[in-house]
Amino acid sequence: MTVRMGAVTVLLLVVGFLCVAGVASADPMRTILSKEYKFPDVNHAEFGTLFNYTSTDDKKDTLIDENRELYAVDPYVRYSLTEDLEVNADIPFERVETTGRDETGIGDASVGVDLVAYKDIFDYPYIMPHATVTFDTGEKDKGLGGGDTYLTVGSVLGSTVEDIYHFGVDVTYAIHENSDNIGAVAGSLIWDLNKKCSLVAEGKITDERDKTQDIDHPKTILGGLWYKPTESFNIGFYGGSEIDGPQDVIADVKAAYSF
Repeated sequence: MTVRMGAVTVLLLVVGFLCVAGVASADPMRTILSKEYKFPDVNHAEFGTLFNYTSTDDKKDTLIDENRELYAVDPYVRYSLTEDLEVNADIPFERVETTGRDETGIGDASVGVDLVAYKDIFDYPYIMPHATVTFDTGEKDKGLGGGDTYLTVGSVLGSTVEDIYHFGVDVTYAIHENSDNIGAVAGSLIWDLNKKCSLVAEGKITDERDKTQDIDHPKTILGGLWYKPTESFNIGFYGGSEIDGPQDVIADVKAAYSF
């Protein structure tokens, strides 16, 4: 418990520092399963929240013997140190409802860094390595965390076609402390319908396997709509599901603010 509370304290201090560092017009990432080269202005921050709902249905072909619903509110902050380097942090708050039991508390918090190592004269194509440390701040026995502190490293190769089609491939590898490491490949396609509205499609596959939960290289598919009603506010709506994994319904709403 002491280690967990210490990690939460560090994350709160990081978020607090970024919050007072300054704010300005931001360009939020429109993706959920992967990364996109969209940074806040240099020496300024972006604030946002990801609202997530996930359900596991025991009627699926799985060894899980109960329905499980997760409601999460995940506030985050991103701060650009340079034009090509940004840091980020988030602390999720979750509610898990299962058959006969409900739990509420902090999930697994994280801090990360994104670096654009290469970009062409028009900012695309680009190569963006990234790294994230996820801390064991959530209580696994309550279903609020994974029970492990781990490092995820990866890199995105992205580009743009005809100024309105944006695509990227994000390869990651999660190095766990107390469980198996997990590799993943995610892809995204974004179509700008106009200056305010974009369609988002994403897919992700991992090499995770767990016979106790009927997990065998799960594949996640998400589709979404990104809308920018004003220069200072962006919002995205997403929906999807998982194949060969326990998640039956996935719904996300992402809101980002600049001041």
